[in-house]
Amino acid sequence: MMIDNNCGKEKVWVPNPDKGWISGDLIKEIPGEGWLVRDENGKEIQIEKDELRMQNPVIQEGIDDMTSLSHLHEAAVIHNLIKRYEINSIYTYTGSILIAINPYTKLPIYTKEMIESFCDQPVSKLAPHVYSIAESAYREMLNFQKNQSILVSGESGAGKTETTKFLLQYFAAMGEKGNGVNTSLISEEDIVEGNNIETQVIKSTPILEAFGNSKTLRNDNSSRFGKFIEIHFDKLKGTIVGAKLDTYLLEKSRIVKPPENERGYHIFYQLIKGFNNSCLIINNNNSNNKKDEEDNQSKNNEKDNNDNNNDNDNDNNNNNIEDLKSLLKCEASDFNYLISSGCHIIEGVDDSQVFIKTENALKVMGLSNDELIGIYKILLSILHIGNIEFENGKEEDSSVIKDNSSFGESFGDGYNPLILSCKLLGCSIDSLKSTFCSRKMKAGNESYTINHTVEQASQARDSLAMFLYSRLFDWLVVRINQSIDKIGTEKKENSFLFIGILDIYGFESFESNSYEQFTINYANEKLQNQFNHQIFKLEQLEYEKEKIDWSYIEFSDNQDCIDLIEKKPLGILSILDEESQFPKSTPSTLCTKLYSNHSKSKNFEKPRFSQTHFIIDHYAGKVDYDTNLFLEKNKDFIISEQVSALESSNWNFLTNLLQILSKKMSSGGSGNKTTAGSGKSTFKFTSVSSQFKESLNLLMTTINSTNPHYIRCIKPNTEKRANLFDNIMVLHQLRCSGVIEQLRISRSGYPSRLVYDNFIKRYKLIVAKDFKNDDSNESKEWNSILKETDLNSSNGNNQIELKRKGAELMINKLSIDINSVQFGLSKLFFKSGIIANLELLRSQTMINSATFIQKVWRGYVDRKVYTSTKQSSIYFQSLIRSYLQQLEYNSMVEENSAIHLQSLIRTNEMEKQFNQLLSTTIHFQSLLRRLEDSKEFNTLMDRIKKIVKIQSLWRSNLARKQLKLLKIEAKSLTNVVSEKNKLASKLGDIQSKLDMESQLTKKIKSENEQLSSQFSNIQIEKEKLQKDFGNIHLEKEELILKYSALESEYDQYKQQNELIISKLKQHIHDLEEKQHLYKNNEIVGNTSFEGSTTTNNGVTSPPKSSTTSPIKNLANINNTTSTSGSSDDISSCGSSSDNSDNLILSPKQHKGENRKRNHELSSISSPPRSRENIGYENVDVIPRQQYNELEKEYKELKQMDETHKQYIESLKQQITQLEEKVKKSSTHPRSLLPGIPSNINDSPKVVYTKSSITNDSISGATHQQHNISPTNSTTSLNSTTSPINMMDSNIKSLSYKDFTNSQEIDAQQQLHQYHLNNGTGGGTNPLSQSSPTGSDKHIQQQSTISDLVSALNFNNCQLESGKYLVDLIIKNHDSIVSKYVPSEMGGIPEPAFILSRCFLKNIYDIDATVIGTPNSTNSGGSDHHIPDPIETNVNILIYFCDKVEEVIYRDPKSNCSALCYWFSNFYALFNIMETYHQDTKDQLSLNDQEKALIEKLKITLQTMIVKAHKNVVKNITDYIQPILHKSLNDTTSEIDFMDPITNYLNQIQISLSLENCFINNNLCKLLFEQLFSFINAMIFNEILLRKDLCCLRSSIPIKMNISELEHWVKLHHGKEWSTSVCDKLKLLKEVVYILMIDKTQLQNDELRDEICPTLSIAQLKQLLTMYSPDVDSFEDPIPLEILTSLMDSPKYNPDENILLDLSKIFTLKFINSNQTLSSSTSSENDLMATINLNALESVQYACDDLVSNVVKKNIEIVSLNNQKSIKK
Repeated sequence: MMIDNNCGKEKVWVPNPDKGWISGDLIKEIPGEGWLVRDENGKEIQIEKDELRMQNPVIQEGIDDMTSLSHLHEAAVIHNLIKRYEINSIYTYTGSILIAINPYTKLPIYTKEMIESFCDQPVSKLAPHVYSIAESAYREMLNFQKNQSILVSGESGAGKTETTKFLLQYFAAMGEKGNGVNTSLISEEDIVEGNNIETQVIKSTPILEAFGNSKTLRNDNSSRFGKFIEIHFDKLKGTIVGAKLDTYLLEKSRIVKPPENERGYHIFYQLIKGFNNSCLIINNNNSNNKKDEEDNQSKNNEKDNNDNNNDNDNDNNNNNIEDLKSLLKCEASDFNYLISSGCHIIEGVDDSQVFIKTENALKVMGLSNDELIGIYKILLSILHIGNIEFENGKEEDSSVIKDNSSFGESFGDGYNPLILSCKLLGCSIDSLKSTFCSRKMKAGNESYTINHTVEQASQARDSLAMFLYSRLFDWLVVRINQSIDKIGTEKKENSFLFIGILDIYGFESFESNSYEQFTINYANEKLQNQFNHQIFKLEQLEYEKEKIDWSYIEFSDNQDCIDLIEKKPLGILSILDEESQFPKSTPSTLCTKLYSNHSKSKNFEKPRFSQTHFIIDHYAGKVDYDTNLFLEKNKDFIISEQVSALESSNWNFLTNLLQILSKKMSSGGSGNKTTAGSGKSTFKFTSVSSQFKESLNLLMTTINSTNPHYIRCIKPNTEKRANLFDNIMVLHQLRCSGVIEQLRISRSGYPSRLVYDNFIKRYKLIVAKDFKNDDSNESKEWNSILKETDLNSSNGNNQIELKRKGAELMINKLSIDINSVQFGLSKLFFKSGIIANLELLRSQTMINSATFIQKVWRGYVDRKVYTSTKQSSIYFQSLIRSYLQQLEYNSMVEENSAIHLQSLIRTNEMEKQFNQLLSTTIHFQSLLRRLEDSKEFNTLMDRIKKIVKIQSLWRSNLARKQLKLLKIEAKSLTNVVSEKNKLASKLGDIQSKLDMESQLTKKIKSENEQLSSQFSNIQIEKEKLQKDFGNIHLEKEELILKYSALESEYDQYKQQNELIISKLKQHIHDLEEKQHLYKNNEIVGNTSFEGSTTTNNGVTSPPKSSTTSPIKNLANINNTTSTSGSSDDISSCGSSSDNSDNLILSPKQHKGENRKRNHELSSISSPPRSRENIGYENVDVIPRQQYNELEKEYKELKQMDETHKQYIESLKQQITQLEEKVKKSSTHPRSLLPGIPSNINDSPKVVYTKSSITNDSISGATHQQHNISPTNSTTSLNSTTSPINMMDSNIKSLSYKDFTNSQEIDAQQQLHQYHLNNGTGGGTNPLSQSSPTGSDKHIQQQSTISDLVSALNFNNCQLESGKYLVDLIIKNHDSIVSKYVPSEMGGIPEPAFILSRCFLKNIYDIDATVIGTPNSTNSGGSDHHIPDPIETNVNILIYFCDKVEEVIYRDPKSNCSALCYWFSNFYALFNIMETYHQDTKDQLSLNDQEKALIEKLKITLQTMIVKAHKNVVKNITDYIQPILHKSLNDTTSEIDFMDPITNYLNQIQISLSLENCFINNNLCKLLFEQLFSFINAMIFNEILLRKDLCCLRSSIPIKMNISELEHWVKLHHGKEWSTSVCDKLKLLKEVVYILMIDKTQLQNDELRDEICPTLSIAQLKQLLTMYSPDVDSFEDPIPLEILTSLMDSPKYNPDENILLDLSKIFTLKFINSNQTLSSSTSSENDLMATINLNALESVQYACDDLVSNVVKKNIEIVSLNNQKSIKK
C-alpha cells in the first residue's frame, strides 16, 4: 500500500464508541503487532494491520459516487456522507444505488425547473438526485423497451413516501412532455388540476396517506402498508396511458389498538376535524338555496315521475349529509379507538386542511358524492363500534353489552353506540348484537351456541372493525385502479411498458420486535437477496464489457435465512400457520416447535432467559422476536355471522362494496374450518403470513422481470432535526439497507476505474521527469504518444490503443503491482487504495515541483535584489558625496555674500547719516529765508489792498452809468433778433431729433400696416371658410331632403315602370317584324340650335333646340308626374292609355358601335335612372309612329349630336379645372364609385346627376361617361365628379362590366383631351396638377385606400365585402410575408394598415355617417336593414382575428417569419386603436352597446397579441432549446451555439423589418430581451446542475459564444437597446467569470459582492458545490470551508429556488387601467408605440387589385340576392 515512506503524513480512521470513527495520524509500524496511531484527542492507540482504515485524499472528500473512493470502508462512507450532508447535498451514489438522507427541512430542489434540467440528460453528468434515478429508468424503458422498477426502502421516517411522491411527479412531467407540452414554459400558476392520468396518479398519494399512514414515534407520516405502483407508458411516445396500484400487509391492529403515544390512521382525525369544510356540506347548502328558489317559483307546476325520483335521491343525500354533520360534532376524545393511545394531535399539521386535500383527491379519482358519504359513514361506524363496551353476564364465562357507554360525551346521555353503528351500516341490531356475545358451533347435524367472555366479545368487536376498515381500504384501492388504469391491464398487458415504484418498509430492529417486524424483515430478506444478485450481476457485466480477467467474487448469500423462514414443511411460517389453527395454541407451544426444528440452524438462536422469544440472524444483524401476539395477528379471523349481517344490510353501498371484494375475499380465505372436538366453528381462518408470502412472491416475480433501480432512504437522527447527523444510527441503516454489502462487493474486485485519457492527463506529470531524462525507446514512444493524443482528442480505436500503450508505460514507470491493475477496452481498473497512493504521489510531485520552482524563483529574485541593492548603494554614495560638496560650496557662497552684504549695509548707513544732515541744514536755511520773505510779503499786501479799494470805487461808478444805457437799449429789436437766432439754433437741434423719431415711427407704422393687411386677409379667408362650411352644411341637408324626396318618387316610378314593362312585352313581336325597316333605310334629319349662352361664372350653358322632339310630347302614364327638387328635375316618360300600345323596346350594348351611335338618343329619351331601372338602362323607349316621322326625327337628332360634341368638349375643360380646385381643398382622394362623394366626411356632398328632361326645353346635356346637372339657382359647380360615369346619387348597384368599361373609356378620353390641349396650346393638362411630371404613365390613376373604402360601401354590402377583403389579405400574405407600407413613421404592416384605414378609423370617426339610405331597398326589392357601422366594423376586425388564428396559428407549417409578421400586425393594430381612443375619448359619444363592442374588440386584439406572442415563443423555444442542448451535450466538439442562434435572430429581424418599421422596434426589443433571458436561464441552469459544464474547460467556449452574441446585437442594433438586451446575459457572465478565477476570493464579502452582485448566495453555493477541476489541472477542489462559510452568511436562503424559472421569461400582460402592454422584461410603457394618425391617413397606397375584387364581389352578392328574391 506504499505506506512505509509516508509515516507521520498519512491520515487514518480510529474506531470510537460514541462517534463511530474519528480522525488519527499514522505514527509507526510495530512489527508483528500492527500500527501505532494517534487520534485527534492525542491518545495513542495500537491497531492491527487488517483493522487499519486509511483516509482518502482531499480531492475525494465529499464526492457524489462513493464507489470512486480509493479506500472503501464504513468510516470513509460515513465521513463522505457527513460532508455532503453539511452542505445540504442529501443525495449520494453508491454505484447504482442512490442514498437519500432525510434533511428534515424543505429544500428547493424539486421544482419544475429541476425536472426540466434532468430531462433527457446523461445521469453521469448530473448531480445525484431522485430525478436522476427516475430519468435513468424512463430512458432505459424507452430505449431498451423493457419494464423498469424502482425500489424505495428505508425505516420509518427516512422519507420513503416523499421520495415516491417525487418519482410520481417526475413521471407525470415526462408524460406531459410526451404529449408535446413544453413544461419549462408552463408556470406553476398556469397548471390547473384536472382529471388527466398524470393528475390522478399524483392524487392517489394523499388518499393512500390518509387511509394507510399514521403518526409513529419515529415519523409523523409513517406508511403502515407496502405499495407497488405501476406507471404505464406508451411504448413509442412515452406518455402515461394508465397506472395500477397494489398494496401489501396493511397494519390492521393499529385501527383498534394503536401503540402508546402514536395515532391511528390519519383519516379518522381528518374526518372529525374537517368535515364541516367538506364540499358535500357546501354543495348541499347551495342546492338547498337553489331548491327553495325553485319551489317558490313553481309551486303550482306539475312534476313528472323522474323529477320526483331525482328529488327523492337528493333528499336522501341531504338527509345523510345532515346526519353526518350532526354525528361529527364531536372530538377525538369521544372514541375509544382514538383516545386509547394518548395521542391524537400532530404538531404543525392541521387535520382539517389535510382533509380538504384528501377529499379533493377523492373527487379527482372520480368518486361520487354518494360514495364519499358511504366512506364517511363506514369510518364513523368503525369509531362507534369501538365505543361498544361489555360486562360479565349472568351466566359463567358470558358477556353482555353495557347499556351506557363511557365514551361519547358529545352525543348526550342517551348515546348507544350499537344502535348508532347499526343505523349507519343499515344492519339489524339483533343480528349484529348476537355476534359479539356468542357464537354458534355445529357438531354433525346439531348446532349449539357458545357464549363469549368479555375478552372474546371485545375481540369479536375489534374483528368487525378491522374487517370493515380493511375492506374499505381494499375497495379504495380497487376504485383508484379503476380510475387510473385507462387501458385495462389484464386485457392488454403487451400494449404498454411500465415503471414500478415499490414503497416498502425497511429493515427494523427494536428493543421489542413483534409480528410486524418479523414480516417486514422477511420481506427485506427477500429484497436483499434480489439486491445482492443484481449488484453482483452489474459488477460482472462491467468486467465482461471491458473484457478483463477477473476471478469469482464472493458475496454473502442470505438464502439460508430465507429458507429458515419460508421453506416448507418446517419453515417458521409453516409452523406458525399450523399453530394458528389450534385453539389452544400459545406462544410457548409455538416457540417449543421452533426450538425443536431449527435449533441446529446457523441463522436461528434460542434466547437464554425466555421461552417465548427466538432470534434470527438476518443479513443486517440479529433480531430478537417476541411471539406473544404472533398467533393472534396471524389469524385475522372473520366471524361469518358478522359478514352475513353486513351482507343483509339495506344499504346498497355496503353490499356493493362487499360484492366487489368477494372474489378477493374468497381467494384470500383458504384455511380449514375446524372445531374443538368434533364441532365446526363459524370462524373463517385466514393466515396473514400465507397471504403475505403469496403476494411477496408475486412481487418478487414482477421485480425480477424488470430492470431494478434502488433508492435507500436514510434517517439521520431520531429527533427529526435538521443538520443533525447520528453516525452510529446512519451506519446501522447503511448495513440494513445493503449499502455496506454493496461496497464490500465492489471492494473485493476493482472498485477504482479511470478512462485511459483521464489517467494519462492526470498522472503524466508523475512520470514526466523519468521520461524526460531518459533517451531510451520508451521515452521516444512516450513522447510520440503524447504528441498524437494532443493533436487528435477523438476516441477512435487507434487513439484508444495509443492511450493504452501510454498507460502501460506509466504503470511500469510507477512500479505498480500488475496484479492490482487490469487493462480494459477503454478503462483502467485498480484495486482499492491505488488511486489514493497515486494522488499522494501526484500531490508530492506537485509539492516537489512547486518547491523547485520556488527555489529557482527565489534564487532569481534574491540575485535580482542583491544586484539592485548594490547598484543602489553605489548610486546612494555618489548622491551623499555630491550632497556634501554642495553643502561646502553653499557655505563658501554664503560667507562671500555676507561680507559683501556687510559692506553694502555700512555704505547705506553712512548715506543715510549724510542725507539726514544735508536735509536738516537745507530745512534750517529755508526757514530763515521764509521768515524774511513773509515780512516783505505782508508789507506788499497792505499796499495792494489799498489800490484795489480805490479801483473798485471807480469801477462801480462806471457800472452805474453803463446800466442806464443798457436799460435803454433793451427796448430796441436788436436784442430780439439776437435772441431769435439763439432760439432758432436750439430749434434746429430739436427738429433733427424729431426727424429721426418720425422715420422710426413710419417704419413701425408700415410694418403694422403689413401685419394688419395679413390679418385682414386671414379674417377674410376665415369668413370664407366659415361661409363655405355653412354652404356645405346646407347643401348636405338639402341633399338629404332631396334624397328622401327621390325615395318617394322612386316608389311611384317603380309602379309606373312595372306597368310600362308589362305593356312593352306585348309589342316585342311587332318590333321583330319591323326591325328590317331600320336596317335598310338611311335616316337624315336637320336640326338647328340656338347659340350657347354664358353665365356670369363663365360656365357655358347648353344650346336650345329650335324644334321640339316628338319624344318630349309623351304623356304621363296614369297622369302621374314626379319632380326631384332644385338640383334634379326628373320627368317621367309615358303616354296616355291610347298611345300605350305604340311603344317598342330597342336593346343597347355595353360596348361597341351601337352604343356609341345611340348613346345620345338614349340619354335624351330615357328617364332618369333610379335604383330599380339600372337593370334596364340599355332599353330605349321610342314612340310608335309612322316610319316617316321616325326618319325625320333621327336626322334631327344626328345633327344635334354634332353640336353637342363641341359643347361637351368645352364643358370637359371647365370640369377638369374645377376638379383640380376641389382636389386642392379636399383631404380625401376622389371616389372611384358612382354616386359616392369624394370626401364622405369633410368635402361638400353635391354630386352631378342626370339632366332633367321637361316638355319645354332641355336644360342640360348628357354624355355616356359624364352626366352634369347645373342647379336652378346657380350654374356654379359644387363638387367634382368621379373618374367613371356619374349616375344618380340614389344608385345602389352596378354591374362589374359597366364599372370596368367606364374606367377604360374615362382614361382614354382624359388622354385624348390632354393631347388635344397640348396640340392647340390653349388648354392645360387635366391631370397636370395631380401628376408632377404630366407624363402619360400617370394619367391613368391607381386606386388608393379611399377608393377601397368606397368599394367596400358599394351596394351597401360592407360586412360581406369586408370579410371578403380579409380573406384576400390573408390569402395574399399566406406565402408572401413581411410586406410593409412606407410612411413617415417607417414601414407599417400592410394588413394592419389596410384594416385600420378601412374599418378601425370608421369606429372612431366622429362625423361618420351611414353609407346608403336608411329606407333603401336592395336590388331584389326586399327590405334591407342597415346595421350599426361600429358593429359592422368591429365584426369585420374580429373576423380577421379569427381567420388569422385559423389559417396561420393553427397551421403547423407556419415558420418564425410568418408568426413574427402577424404578431407585428396585431401589435400595430392595437397601438393604432389605442391612439384613436386617446385622441377621440373626449369627443366621441357612444352608448353602452357601442362601448361594449369596442371593449370586445380590445379584448380580442389583446387575446390575439397574447396568442401571437405564445406562438412566436413556442417557435423560438422549439428552435433554441435543441440547439443549446445539442451544443452543451456534444462531446465530440466544443460548445458552439452562436452561429445557429444568430441566423435565427436574423430571421426575426428580417420578418419584423426593423430597419424600416419603427413601430416594431419595441416589439423586437421585447422578443430579443426574452430570447436572451431564455438563453441565459437555460445555460445557467445547465451549469448549476452538470459537472461537465461547471468547470474551467467549458467556461472558455461559453464565454466566447456570449461575447459573439453581444457583438452581434451591438453590430445590428447599435446602442439603442443593445445594452438592455445584453444585460439579460449578466448572470451567465458572472458565472463564467467565477469559473475562471480563484474561488478563495469568494470568502470575502466585499470581493464577492463586486465579483457577482447578481448571483445569490444559494446559487453561488450550488455553483461551487458542482465545480470540479479539470482532470489535468493543478487546481484543488473547492474546500468545504468555503461552502460552509457561504451557508453561514446572513444572506443565504436555504429555501431559495436556485434555478431560473423559464416560464416567467416569456410573459406578456395588459395593464387594465390604461390597457397598455407590459412584459416581465420591459417597463409598462415600453411596448406602446407612438402613432401619428395624420401621417397614417395621408399615405396613398395603391390597391387596384383589392378594389376590383371587392367591387366584383359586391356585384356578385347583389346578383345572388336578386336571384334569391326572384325565387321567393
